[in-house]
Amino acid sequence: MANSDVDGGAPSDLSPGGRRVSERSLIDVEWTRLEPLIPEAAPDGRPRKTDMWAAMNAILYLLTAGYP
Repeated sequence: MANSDVDGGAPSDLSPGGRRVSERSLIDVEWTRLEPLIPEAAPDGRPRKTDMWAAMNAILYLLTAGYP
């Protein structure tokens, strides 16, 4: 029986917030320290569509793993 059957259908590689988690993903403590450093979207511009948590995860992944 898979983990998702036990915990109500959430796949085991998702955090409680629904974000995909791997061993290199940002954890909540790290994100709470980084989030204030990311500027808000401009109020007179288009709304931001990019999930900044995912963008920071991608940047940090490339910095640690490189780009083969």
